[in-house]
Amino acid sequence: SDIAGIADLQAEGQLEESEIQVKVNLDAAGRASVKPGDVRRSSATVFSGLVVGDLFKEQKIFEVVVWGAPEARQSLGNLRDLWIEKSDRTHVRLGDVADVSIAPSPTSIKHERFAPYVDVTANVVGRNPASVAAEINRRLEKIEFPIEFHYDMLGEDVERVGAQRRTLSVAGTAL
Repeated sequence: SDIAGIADLQAEGQLEESEIQVKVNLDAAGRASVKPGDVRRSSATVFSGLVVGDLFKEQKIFEVVVWGAPEARQSLGNLRDLWIEKSDRTHVRLGDVADVSIAPSPTSIKHERFAPYVDVTANVVGRNPASVAAEINRRLEKIEFPIEFHYDMLGEDVERVGAQRRTLSVAGTAL
């Protein structure tokens, strides 16, 4: 955003909505002798349900799903008070072994070739587009992305440079 000549910078993106997140506190779960998978499974069952079998009635098959009562899903306090069963058949409160919060989450994520992406767009005003693109590239090259992430520069200047290279290679071949 602080590169001279960039205007109308925006990330096109992802609509978000609030969702409940349950993040297991591994130290607390270990002290309480609770497996992280049990914590995740119990909290997911309350909101998403768990298929426990099938019911056959009048030549139709119905899934039998167990999930939390509506009052258990009405507040974070109720979720924090959810009892998680331990291997010794005793129980521990979810709030004692996990952080329960509401956080934004993308409602839809754009994908290309199975990889998620976010478009960042900008216009160039009062400066040569090639110099702006070069400065953006210099800054992006300094960022250490995780292995599964990368950037691609797209736009008129990138296309113009590609066309120039193709023209030079054709001219060189013709010579």
